[in-house]
Amino acid sequence: MAQVVQIQQCRAEYSENLLSANSVITDQSNVIKVSGSALSTAQKSTTNFFEKYQSIKVFNNNSSTPLVFFVQNAFDFVTNNDGNYILSLRVLHKQVTAFDHKLRVNIFSNGIFATTLELSIADTQKNEWLTFAQNYNISSGVSIGMTFEFLIDPTDPSEQCELWLGGIKIEYDDRNLGLPSLYTLPRDFYAETGWESKSDTTNTISLTGGTNNLFSLTATSESNGGLVFFDNVSKIHPLRLGDFIVCDLAFTAITPSGADNYIEVMFMVGGVIYGAQTLPLLKGSGNDDYIRVSFGLPVSSDFFANGGEFYIKPNVNINITDRFISVSRTHKGK
Repeated sequence: MAQVVQIQQCRAEYSENLLSANSVITDQSNVIKVSGSALSTAQKSTTNFFEKYQSIKVFNNNSSTPLVFFVQNAFDFVTNNDGNYILSLRVLHKQVTAFDHKLRVNIFSNGIFATTLELSIADTQKNEWLTFAQNYNISSGVSIGMTFEFLIDPTDPSEQCELWLGGIKIEYDDRNLGLPSLYTLPRDFYAETGWESKSDTTNTISLTGGTNNLFSLTATSESNGGLVFFDNVSKIHPLRLGDFIVCDLAFTAITPSGADNYIEVMFMVGGVIYGAQTLPLLKGSGNDDYIRVSFGLPVSSDFFANGGEFYIKPNVNINITDRFISVSRTHKGK
């Protein structure tokens, strides 16, 4: 059994993530509990994200029974070269503990159990994503699969712990550097054009006049191709440098009293306006004005690093409803 070690700093150089797009935890992921105590769980988490994507939340309350789970079609791949491969994964926990709770990764080669990689969370920091990694020598043409086990330290009087797991990556260490690179999405995750959208037809939102009001929407998203652009409050994070995306925002404005009222809608990256439009409210007090803006934007280095947000600035206090936001990836960067 090999010990997976905590990594303080990953290499900055790019190295391809050999896993498939299914290794990214999304609404389409299927986390399957194989065995464990009645109250132990392994499931997708939409409360703790790793780099805007969902994580796997695991909970075990029985020191004598490991929680065993896997994610369907997520962490399987076939090796193309002989040599060392690096498995890295990111773990989050929210309690200070000196107890030796363990997470194990069971590696299968061509469907046959090969080895176990084990990490310990004893004395690690809380409320911070930690990176663990281990090298593993594999021959070319081997089909690799994984299952996971979560074990509770029997000396822990509470006899329970929960963790979040994300950012799982396998890379080929062709330069024998021994350290993992920063987490990157699998290459085939980038292969799609598509869209993601969110809408809210229930709530009415009050905006303050003369102020840049951040547009925030926590509704469940819809998408094609499994693409994820939004974080949990609808900040937009492009997928790849050099992409071209179209960002759309629509809502209904309930026109206040007074003449010459208007709304400014801005798309901002790191405080810089990348697109803006001023829209007059023409229908008069108490009537609905329908607002829609669309900005086509290249993904520059600043946009890729910082993400982008919509702001709405009316000249007077106003209420809006029927909110809709979408992002479409129309061109994949090279």
